[in-house]
Amino acid sequence: MKKHAYLIIAYDKFEQLAFQVSLLDDPRNDIYIHIDKRSALSDETITLIKNSAQNSKIYFTPRMAVYWGHFSLVECELLLYQTASDNEEYAFYHLLSGADLPLRSQDYIHNFFQKHADKTFVTRFNEKQAEDLKLYRVVEHYHFFRKITPRNLSPFPRKILRAYQIIESKLQTILRVDRLHGKRKEMGFDGYSQWKSINHSVLTAILSERDFINKHFHHTFCSDEYYFGMTLKKAGLLDTIYHQPAVNDIPNEFQGNLRYVNWWDGHPYEWTDSDHDKAQIEQGIALGHFFTRKFDLNKYPGLKDFIQEKVKEA
Repeated sequence: MKKHAYLIIAYDKFEQLAFQVSLLDDPRNDIYIHIDKRSALSDETITLIKNSAQNSKIYFTPRMAVYWGHFSLVECELLLYQTASDNEEYAFYHLLSGADLPLRSQDYIHNFFQKHADKTFVTRFNEKQAEDLKLYRVVEHYHFFRKITPRNLSPFPRKILRAYQIIESKLQTILRVDRLHGKRKEMGFDGYSQWKSINHSVLTAILSERDFINKHFHHTFCSDEYYFGMTLKKAGLLDTIYHQPAVNDIPNEFQGNLRYVNWWDGHPYEWTDSDHDKAQIEQGIALGHFFTRKFDLNKYPGLKDFIQEKVKEA
């Protein structure tokens, strides 16, 4: 039986990352970790993370700076795919953030994916909402200076950046800039979650389309959410998606990537150790999810024992 590869994009919270690795630790898994180049990373931290796994092999990829909404997120994802596939052909590749934790045991997870070996697990976004907000412009237009994150700016520079982005978009609309040449529907423009679980056939298709991805998504915005659907359609693999219905970001709905993310209370919401939040996580498990986010175990250490118990129960 082929192994699984867990691919983790992490930034900080290294003790939490070590805990995450310990929950994924299994002789049937290898774990690949990318740590943002902007984060301070010591030899002691690397040792801590490596020592958290007794059965899985741990691999650290070359480090790069990764920015929210920027093409660097796609580059980091492709780096993890390439690094893992260069080592071995895995049954599944699970892309996680460092803020994710599992909700099920590895026995449960491996049994499930063995039964659905030909499926792709990704969450599809609401297409009508995307059309109403004209989100196709994130790909059709060029987007520059996206390494600058507004949330890190003081109010006045944030206003300047926002004004520039509005002008950038309006000018391209006037000039009828369209990087998809009026073919967004034919090319399969649609939004999907970055976090996903894919088999080796899908991974091979993605890596074989790197030229296509670079051409159409470099200097776009949130390309990590839009490159996947178009690439899958180009490869003729859209019908492998396990759960096609789009999400509405409401409680008690199934999210096709098997990752229970609370969008209805935040962007996304960070779980606390309250009884209410624990009950919501329990509901996420009952709905059929295998992972959830976001966590900050430094703020809410009570969640650590809770998650460990859930993984043991499953």
